[in-house]
Amino acid sequence: MFTIISIYRAKAGEEDAIIAMHENWDATHSSLYLSWMLFRNTDSPYDFIDITHFENEESAQAMKHYLDQDEWYPRLLSLLETAPVFTSCRYEWQAAQLQAHPAISFIPPLMPLCTQHSTQASMER
Repeated sequence: MFTIISIYRAKAGEEDAIIAMHENWDATHSSLYLSWMLFRNTDSPYDFIDITHFENEESAQAMKHYLDQDEWYPRLLSLLETAPVFTSCRYEWQAAQLQAHPAISFIPPLMPLCTQHSTQASMER
């Protein structure tokens, strides 16, 4: 399994638009990934964490290629204060309690082996 974690800050007043964009994308493109979750920081409501799980790194690259040619990603960038920071991770371990818990069994594990990069160049597109 391969996971990409994105962290970004919304421009003031654009938080609901970011959530709606994720909901709309999911409704039409869910075959591109295994799961996709958007979290909002409870202490800083402008800050979001986006976690997307893929079958493998090739699937993640395919979605990136698709997003590069779609209007969705530039629209998302227009709603952000700064460029997102992406962290790419591969699956290494999962706690047995997490695997067995029925309320969260749909959530794939977070990956501890990650590489982080910013997308400042993407913001300049």
